[in-house]
Amino acid sequence: MTKSNDKELNHAIENINNEPFFDLLAQSALILLGTPINLLTWRGLQLNQTAKRLSECIMEIKEHGFISSSVESRLKLYDEMRQNYLNGEFAFNVTISPDFQDGMEFLGEDPTPTKVLNYAFNNLLEAKKLDKETSLDLCLWHCINLSYLFVDDVFAQATDIEKATILSLEPLVTQIAYEAIGYWTAKLETKKTNKENKKTSTEKKEANKAILKKWLETMTPDQCRIKAQTELGIKDRTYLNYIRELNEEKNQKNRDAKTAFLRKNDVSAKS
Repeated sequence: MTKSNDKELNHAIENINNEPFFDLLAQSALILLGTPINLLTWRGLQLNQTAKRLSECIMEIKEHGFISSSVESRLKLYDEMRQNYLNGEFAFNVTISPDFQDGMEFLGEDPTPTKVLNYAFNNLLEAKKLDKETSLDLCLWHCINLSYLFVDDVFAQATDIEKATILSLEPLVTQIAYEAIGYWTAKLETKKTNKENKKTSTEKKEANKAILKKWLETMTPDQCRIKAQTELGIKDRTYLNYIRELNEEKNQKNRDAKTAFLRKNDVSAKS
């Protein structure tokens, strides 16, 4: 058995440059060493990073791609925010499910902490149903709302009970989010394997049907069936299914040809 190189198996550890990561840590330290208000900014940044990774995860699952590691995702977010900052914007892009578009408009109205807590987290437990892909969308939605609540001016409007609630929600939302990312990172590999297996199976099936179709030009059905068993390893039931599909394809081809003929004659008659 050939031993695989770990780096070939795990794209997440390929070509990682430590300097940007250390730069990110330094920037984070400057925030933490600042005022208590900056600690809120730090918490919001962590939630934004989680939201960005969730967004990437959702897109990669749809495209059967690769889910980035936590470090890669954070570095991409840092680079994106830095570029946007140079362009006069403090923002980053995430892909939101159409189901939450109304919610994004709600956040655009600068709601109070009370309104956000009453509106955005009533489906928090639904996000824990990790076997549903919607869990990722829900986690993303919760991270975005919680990040909004950690904005200095917004957090200042909250009552003491609401502040305690916001602080308590942070580890819960983050934990559920990373459990969902972990679950779907593993699930994606299974989905890609199943997709590849299905493709291979379909290609083999079509190849066998083409062989049977050629054999039937010179053999009786029984002769073809016996040869299919011995040379292709096809069982009787599978053979009969293939023959049925070949007959259906032949009949459909004849129907299409007849329809085209009638359409042509109809056009000729009208002209």
